[in-house]
Amino acid sequence: MKSKICLFFLAITMFLLTTGCGPSAPPTPTLSINNLSPQCGVAGIPVTITGSGFGATQGESKVFFGTVEAAVQSWSSTQIRVTVPSAAVTGDVTVQVAGETSNPIRFTIPCVDQPSQQTHQDLPTTQAVI
Repeated sequence: MKSKICLFFLAITMFLLTTGCGPSAPPTPTLSINNLSPQCGVAGIPVTITGSGFGATQGESKVFFGTVEAAVQSWSSTQIRVTVPSAAVTGDVTVQVAGETSNPIRFTIPCVDQPSQQTHQDLPTTQAVI
């Protein structure tokens, strides 16, 4: 009787080891935007969104500039190319996949020039003629 119980537990152990230790599916990447390129512009220009968790195909997924949906030109699991919508204003760009919304990244409309970084030493000097 003891040998039958040992044989039973051995069989169960072997079964669990061979079926429960197979390769597991890789984890699904978290939906996240890493970068927008460019980060400012006007309606109609293309913008490339890089990140993770977008999914291999667009399906029902969407990109928003604030609350305005953008037209998608191309879609992959790590990169999306869209056109800035005509009704877009400065605000957050987000990606929506399977009801989940990504982190927001700011997009500025239009681009604002940075103030000059010239210092006093960079300015040309003038000399008086006597």
